[in-house]
Amino acid sequence: MILNSNGVEIIENETGLQGSIDTTTIGADISTASEFDMSRSLDIDFYTIGEKAAVLAKKSQKGERPQTHDIPVLLEPMAFADILENTLLASVNADNVQKGRSALIGKLGNMISVDELSIIDDGTFAGGIGTASSDDEGTPSQRIEIVKKGVLNSFIYDSYTAGKEKKESTGNAVRGSYTSTPNVSVRNLIVDYPDLIS
Repeated sequence: MILNSNGVEIIENETGLQGSIDTTTIGADISTASEFDMSRSLDIDFYTIGEKAAVLAKKSQKGERPQTHDIPVLLEPMAFADILENTLLASVNADNVQKGRSALIGKLGNMISVDELSIIDDGTFAGGIGTASSDDEGTPSQRIEIVKKGVLNSFIYDSYTAGKEKKESTGNAVRGSYTSTPNVSVRNLIVDYPDLIS
């Protein structure tokens, strides 16, 4: 429920479930791994989460230190997500832009990637983990094209950051729980890039 003195009253009944585990192997070769799953229904297999983490930790044993050189790298989805979260997403957060902490200040309307790439945040995406009729301040959810065909098209805002620029919120106020204040964050991130494998 979101209810405030500005006339916002939103009530939704939804389910969200998340499970995670961190593992450490013991013995001469110590390695660590983690795994998680999340769902909008009560269908998570917690045994499988633990099994995947254990397998990954075991595969990480006896690592080798490679020589420094330029080579193509294939990233797993979680590695790619971590890179996006700590680079692009931090830079399109309007709070970071306003505080001078973004590498994309002054870049709206400029080409920032290859022209085949589009990155969208969609709070209306059917079945998405961050999908709801509104964000956590009651602003209606919407689809925001952050990067469109390589061009930086939009930053993401909550009501506070939008008000500082006399703009409308993009519906990106997210709070960890009802006890915390909202922060600017993505809802359901979609990376749209043509498949390179033919």
